[in-house]
Amino acid sequence: MLNPAFYIFAGLAVILAIFMITMPNPVYSAIFLVLTFFCISVIYITLEAEFIAAIQVLVYTGAIMVLFLFVIMLLNLGRDADLVEHSGPMKYISIIVAFAILIQIGLAAKVTVNIGEKGMFPIEKIREIGNTEAIAGLLFSDYLYPFEIASILLLLGMIGAIIISKKRSE
Repeated sequence: MLNPAFYIFAGLAVILAIFMITMPNPVYSAIFLVLTFFCISVIYITLEAEFIAAIQVLVYTGAIMVLFLFVIMLLNLGRDADLVEHSGPMKYISIIVAFAILIQIGLAAKVTVNIGEKGMFPIEKIREIGNTEAIAGLLFSDYLYPFEIASILLLLGMIGAIIISKKRSE
């Protein structure tokens, strides 16, 4: 049985996400997104995944929200932003595509989750060595090449951003 705080913060995260989507002002939407991210990090804490909760707060609540607010200010989206509602066939096509994506995610989750099957790090071992060491063990053993590819892609993105900003400033 899960902690009651899990259900409280899961419901709160859903409510805040609905507020985020329905807000007419993009800055208020960004604030509700930050609150949703904090609720998700508390959910991770209730699931005893402290490392992932810390990464959630640092990466999403910190870095990604700074990026979102920067884009909102750069585009000058305020209360008077012209938002166009699309109607006609594109609206229905987008709804169908959204449901197709949700079905694919559900099928992928059903295929990849084998309940009751013990992995490389069963719960007893994770409690013994800790979340951070278990994640590091997987990252640097089974997922070493994807980890290195992700780091190279991030490095290339940073180099590209530096080159683009240098060309604009000159």
